[in-house]
Amino acid sequence: MSLHHARGINLSLLLLLTAAGAMAEDAAVEATPQATPAPSTPRAATKSSIVTSPAGSFLSSLKDEEKWVFEPAVGRIDVFYDLEAKLRIQQKFSDQPTLPDNTAGGTKADPKQDLLAYAAAEIKRLEQLLAQRKYDDAVKAGDVALKNLERLGDDPEIQKYAVTIKAYRDQADDALTRDEAQANFDSLKLKIDGILWSESGTRLALIAGEPRAFALNDRVKDCVIVAIDTDRVDFRYFHKRKRFEFPRYIGEEHKDVAAAAPTASADSALPVKPNANQP
Repeated sequence: MSLHHARGINLSLLLLLTAAGAMAEDAAVEATPQATPAPSTPRAATKSSIVTSPAGSFLSSLKDEEKWVFEPAVGRIDVFYDLEAKLRIQQKFSDQPTLPDNTAGGTKADPKQDLLAYAAAEIKRLEQLLAQRKYDDAVKAGDVALKNLERLGDDPEIQKYAVTIKAYRDQADDALTRDEAQANFDSLKLKIDGILWSESGTRLALIAGEPRAFALNDRVKDCVIVAIDTDRVDFRYFHKRKRFEFPRYIGEEHKDVAAAAPTASADSALPVKPNANQP
């Protein structure tokens, strides 16, 4: 075999091997599954991206942040939730008395009728408070009722109820003032040791702890003697620009300040209406 013929055979074998290798690589590429590229997700906006955005400078980014509003997810509590403001609003509505609801059959009730029913109920409540000697509660209830009736204060029927409520409120306030005056008078601890009297009618009161006897119109501590009887002495006492008279019997000890309210029967504790024509 000649040299030229041997070189031709070697070149043919080399070409066959090269073609076979290329075909094998193509088959391997086709058999290998190609991974699908992941979809590009938009990046969350950060402060750095805002600053470097083409929209503007640092000042423009601040304006964008001021427009941001917090929207909590469902079931998540807002850390900036103003609990104190909510409690104040709830207290405001709880202090307002609930007017009676006369709505029936889906029709809207008349505001005037609601106020009339409310005023009648408040009058009964004031009578009960006065009968129970709860004068402080009666004064507060009367003030609230009068304020609620101001909405239709020009109505004649509403005015009648307002007059009655005001009379009961003033009656409770007078009783409360008298109880305070009685307590202050009892705190003076005045005790009558005896009474000196003569045939001419002149009488003198002997008061414990005092160096002399006192006659009519004499001043003792914060009181003035206005009457001297055979077994008692009446004192005039001023409290809150009002005049009160309290008696002291011979040997009677001063009353306890905690029990300073004057005793009275059940009939005397009942409220007195200012006018029989009032509701």
